[in-house]
Amino acid sequence: GRLLRSALDAGVTLWESSPALRLITEGAGITGVVVKRAGREVEIRAKRGGVLASGGFGANAAMVEQYMPMPGRHVSISPESNE
Repeated sequence: GRLLRSALDAGVTLWESSPALRLITEGAGITGVVVKRAGREVEIRAKRGGVLASGGFGANAAMVEQYMPMPGRHVSISPESNE
């Protein structure tokens, strides 16, 4: 989508299969993240900010029922598994 296109246009390097393990905090702010990449922990520090994306809840039937206005008409394009 649009976020991906903007990131690629800005020269952002994207890593797949790199799950976040923990956030790095300083004071009241989040300054980075530790991810697992190629079997080892890698610390990534933010220079100006970051995007934390959770993937939404389209594959969670209970949350769709609770939060979507017309869940019977909702069609999710989320994959069955987000692994």
